[in-house]
Amino acid sequence: MNHTSLAFKWKSHPSFHGNVYFKASVVISYTQGYKIMTTLKGDNSTSVIEKDHGTTIIERFQECGSSIGCLSKCNSGSCSHLVTWKKRGDFVRFEFLADTELLSKDLYLSIGFSNDEWMGDDCVMSCKIHRGDVTFELGSNIPSKKIYIPYTLVNSDDVLVVETSLVGSTFKCVVEQRIISKHPKLSKLNRKWYLLHAIGLVTENGLHYHSERSVSAEKVDFLSTTVIAEENPSRVLLKLHGSLMMFAWLFFAPVGILSSRLFKQSWGERTVCGQKVWFQIHRTCMLLVFIFTVTAIVVIFADIKGFSHMDISLDYRNIHPVLGIAATFFCIMNLLISMFRCPPDDKKRRTFNRIHGFFGLISYVLAVLNIVVGAKLDRSMFPPEGNFVIYGYLAMLSVLEVVHQLKRFRQDCSNNDKLPTKKKDNAKGEKVRVVETGLYTLIILTMASSVSFVIFLMLTS
Repeated sequence: MNHTSLAFKWKSHPSFHGNVYFKASVVISYTQGYKIMTTLKGDNSTSVIEKDHGTTIIERFQECGSSIGCLSKCNSGSCSHLVTWKKRGDFVRFEFLADTELLSKDLYLSIGFSNDEWMGDDCVMSCKIHRGDVTFELGSNIPSKKIYIPYTLVNSDDVLVVETSLVGSTFKCVVEQRIISKHPKLSKLNRKWYLLHAIGLVTENGLHYHSERSVSAEKVDFLSTTVIAEENPSRVLLKLHGSLMMFAWLFFAPVGILSSRLFKQSWGERTVCGQKVWFQIHRTCMLLVFIFTVTAIVVIFADIKGFSHMDISLDYRNIHPVLGIAATFFCIMNLLISMFRCPPDDKKRRTFNRIHGFFGLISYVLAVLNIVVGAKLDRSMFPPEGNFVIYGYLAMLSVLEVVHQLKRFRQDCSNNDKLPTKKKDNAKGEKVRVVETGLYTLIILTMASSVSFVIFLMLTS
């Protein structure tokens, strides 16, 4: 059906004063897009065509550097997505474009304004499409979680959504933000910011953890038409630090503790290279824990070029460096203490065992707690699902420890109540202890190796 003109009636609210600007979307065709028409003034002036919205991403990209500033992912004549900005009076207009055929049919395209190259408590803009519905969302990250809460500032005096559309396979959001906003949650655009960029999937449950992330190579002036290249910050040393700590405290430490607590009775006087088997396993594992931990500390110091000075009062996760140094200190001290190990029949042996065990327990608790805290840091980019893997592993380890303590208590009570048994009964009890120890060993080794491997894959993905 063809039309040459359409008439509409509008009644002003009695309390309204000032000019009114009318805009209308005129659809040309599904593939060509549409045009927006607007009045030049708030009077009876003739409507004029403002802009053709059938422009492709690659055509829009050709304007970068001349009339608009851009953060792009374009190469070899192909553009999967594009973010542009342009100063318009007291506002900056941002434009989000993404091709669902090159990316995904249900996804979001987000940018964040940050003082550094890592996402923290920063203002975030998101253009998202789900089941063909394109919407815009403005929010802020929650410091202790990898999610953000939406603002209610959209279509206010400071933020205005101009357009959300889907033309062919390209979806777009156009939004304007006031350059100098008095709202504390909005980033002031008269200063430079690192521009963080992320892409992820959208479902009925909301935005998923981003699958792609980048950051501008330098701070961006949003009042200029600069073209900014995306840069993926190197995370090699960070991943190495996390992997070393994971293997040290979630694999070697539990195995070393297991050998000293369970193998003494089950393996008896069996020796390897002149030392008891349990002691050789314990010493080897704990030595590896020490080597991995010290190496991980050196690596992260090299990565951040010093010690992280972060205010713990602002975010509990900032305690991560402190816990790491404390765990390393107790680990080193326990190694030094072990060098003064007394012979088994020495009267001071019990005191040594208690001190050695105390320092070992403190270092292990601090290290595991720090792994949990470190996994929540924004810079770690650790998938939220990985936290549940760690929690499940620690819960199962706690259950096994409780079961072991109950069985040990029951065995002590049984030994105190019963008369000395025959050698045949002792041999039978020895076999039972060997079977139980083997079962515990299999469970903990399976858990530790599988969890460490899964977490290693997450860190290196």
